Amino acid sequence: MSKLRTYFAVLTLVMSLHAYSESFTVNDITYTILATSDAYEVKVTDCPTEMTEVSIPEKVTYNEQEYVVTAISFKNAQNNHFKRVFIPYTVREIGGVCFERCTTLEEVVIPAHSKLTTLGTHAFNACSSLKSSSIPDGVTEIPPLCFDGCTALEVS
Repeated sequence: MSKLRTYFAVLTLVMSLHAYSESFTVNDITYTILATSDAYEVKVTDCPTEMTEVSIPEKVTYNEQEYVVTAISFKNAQNNHFKRVFIPYTVREIGGVCFERCTTLEEVVIPAHSKLTTLGTHAFNACSSLKSSSIPDGVTEIPPLCFDGCTALEVS
């Protein structure tokens, strides 16, 4: 019985460490550290609503540790005034509702050699001003509602 209690105590501790996620802000962009086994990675979670042009860096340094930006997961983009967003090649995932209802967004710039593979279900849903966005070859599936309501989008 004692070994079982010790096992559950260790298991609980390990699970709580994985659930903990530290956030920090550098140059007005907020990042959350991801628990990965590979490297030091972060996702972008917020930036000031008044920013019209956002250039997300490939890497960011916090507490003398360099982190690679591998995901973007804004929660309230509809409150932002983004017109143009530059996404670095290091980003592999654009979250579920990342830019949803960001009606001022006109352009998303993603490099051709991007590591992007995943677009969230509603990532660009109802971005009525979105005129252009390039989708790299690594993205093999575009969810049905990903670009729904993007009435200004030019398809080429």
